[in-house]
Amino acid sequence: MMYTQTKRIFYLGLVNVIRNSFVSFSVIFVMTMSLFIVGFSLLFGQVMSSVTDELRNKVDVTVYFVPETTEEQIFKFRDRLGELSQVREIIYVSQTSALEEYRKRHENDIEVLKGLDILDDNPFRARLSIRAQQSGDFESIARFLENEDIFSDNPTTVIEKIDYYQNREIINRLTSVIDTATFFTRLVILLLIFISFIIVFNIIRLIIYLSREEIKVMRLIGAEDSYVRLPFLISGGIYGLVGSVVATLMLYPVSYWLSPAVERFFGGEGLFAYYVSEFFLLIAVLIVIGVLVGVVSSYLSTRRYLDD
Repeated sequence: MMYTQTKRIFYLGLVNVIRNSFVSFSVIFVMTMSLFIVGFSLLFGQVMSSVTDELRNKVDVTVYFVPETTEEQIFKFRDRLGELSQVREIIYVSQTSALEEYRKRHENDIEVLKGLDILDDNPFRARLSIRAQQSGDFESIARFLENEDIFSDNPTTVIEKIDYYQNREIINRLTSVIDTATFFTRLVILLLIFISFIIVFNIIRLIIYLSREEIKVMRLIGAEDSYVRLPFLISGGIYGLVGSVVATLMLYPVSYWLSPAVERFFGGEGLFAYYVSEFFLLIAVLIVIGVLVGVVSSYLSTRRYLDD
């Protein structure tokens, strides 16, 4: 009995979709366009996240040590820094390594290399490059570094320079870009879901209005509210399911076509690479959003006729 009733409810939901084919097409079209833009925003958000992570990895606080500082002191300094929750990574570069890096960067500049050969001493300093967990953590790391007495018995001879304050403007701009991009991506997605919900809600109300006499008859013969409502919820779920699948398929050619331009402009992996790698997650997210919008819209739309 339960199986038969469930089967009939699903059948009635499908009939509602087919019977009101033009209106159903309108609902699916709106759902598809909205979910397409939501999906594109999610993919583009992945690109922006990758770009900002790459930029974040290039920004650090660098501590330069005076030449007399021993490696033992530097390693002690590094170990204490590593205990900070704000610190993600610490890279040590010795004086010799710093000189070799400089020579490699200017291997084709003979005049620069000759100038280095003239010098008796290594002009470079040993350094620690400190990368933070979050962009907003740099300030607290810099303040912590200024309290040198916790690292050395003779703090005035340990640190020569901390370059955070020279790079603070770049770090703050990076933080602002990351926060702004994240905020607007989320805002666009929520706005599109809301607009889609309003449009779908009103179109489904029209479908239910066209079926109002049928609903009244079903109630007069004693049909339960759940039996009257569920076919419309099934219809709403079908709209969301079809719209999400079509939207995901539409993203294939669009992401493939735009991927080279996005890759040239932003670097890193293109849209298409994220589409392929995140395909199942993407379609799952869009199906959940689409079905929820369709079902909730249908539920709210039927309340007017079931609460009378």
